[in-house]
Amino acid sequence: MSELLPEQTGDDLDVGWGDDERAAEAAERDSDWYERERPPHHEG
Repeated sequence: MSELLPEQTGDDLDVGWGDDERAAEAAERDSDWYERERPPHHEG
């Protein structure tokens, strides 16, 4: 009988890629950056 694989591994997580920030904090930071960097012609 073979072992079942886990649904999620460390490679699926930000920590698995060397990040230690929580995903929600990173998403909020990325959203804030996007709002600041958006060109004027993209306003709407």
